[in-house]
Amino acid sequence: RQVDIAYCKKPATTTMGSGTLSNGSSGRYVYHLQHYLNRYLASRSYAKMTVDGSFGNTTKAKVESFQQYWNSTHSTKLTVDGVVGPNTRNALAQYVHAL
Repeated sequence: RQVDIAYCKKPATTTMGSGTLSNGSSGRYVYHLQHYLNRYLASRSYAKMTVDGSFGNTTKAKVESFQQYWNSTHSTKLTVDGVVGPNTRNALAQYVHAL
């Protein structure tokens, strides 16, 4: 099932929740996070990842990739740890909403 592009335009806390997502997390917020990451990956011409709602090593690596990219293009830096807290969630949403 594909997430509608309009859905990705909703506030990040609506789609990815307000809690921290990290290795071992699962459910609909991770599912939506993975769709956001795929929008980021496609915009950078990177291979997309499997969307399965399970936050494993691949999702962690893609989050780290986004965090590194963000840090290379913005003065406000993210911690590159593969964890999706408020700062990374908001940055990813800002990036995807601008596409």
